[in-house]
Amino acid sequence: MKYRKEIVKLILIAIPLIGFIAYGFIVVNKENKKLEKDPAHTYGIIIKKYIGAKARDYVKYEYKINGQIYLGDKNYMPHKELIRIGDTCEVIYAKSDPEISKLIENDDGTIKIRKSNELKGFNLK
Repeated sequence: MKYRKEIVKLILIAIPLIGFIAYGFIVVNKENKKLEKDPAHTYGIIIKKYIGAKARDYVKYEYKINGQIYLGDKNYMPHKELIRIGDTCEVIYAKSDPEISKLIENDDGTIKIRKSNELKGFNLK
């Protein structure tokens, strides 16, 4: 009887966890499909560097589409790439949903950066 209660507890914990993970995969897959279906390119600005989950380094970037500012995040490798707040980055976004975006990478997996700030009107944080 004791083992049966433990199995029920395990199942009650496992089901929401599996559902959460599956939901994450579904959302990421839908976003990637939108990016593949109708991609567009623009430039963005690195506005913040921070430490995220699992002590990984991230950059926050913003880009402007039709006067609207959008934000995105991307992990990066500080030991391989020198990124500064204010650097210009290349962004690919979905025309049908400009909130979906990712940074364009070089062949070695580093973020494609243009050191001269080509965009004006962004509030650096």
